Amino acid sequence: MGKNVNKNGNLAVIVGIKDEKMGAFLQVYVQRNLSVAIRGFSEICQKNENIKNYPDDFNFYCLGDIDENNGDILPTPTGAQLISKAKDFIQKETK
Repeated sequence: MGKNVNKNGNLAVIVGIKDEKMGAFLQVYVQRNLSVAIRGFSEICQKNENIKNYPDDFNFYCLGDIDENNGDILPTPTGAQLISKAKDFIQKETK
């Protein structure tokens, strides 16, 4: 998951946010590595009103890697791999 081997070390990870109710990926983008991708998803979860209001509906997946030198895309061998769930990043407001 986001760890395909490349002799040049120029792989970036392809990740996506999926709306599980819709059954589709809303955003797919490239990040330098999984740690940066997870940090970015956490930030999106805190700022996006739709995700904040319906955290059970959104999940974050690794879709593969991309070689930044030649553009080769290496999908994950078993399809999209769940990385984290939006509900894990939503801070509950205290009343």
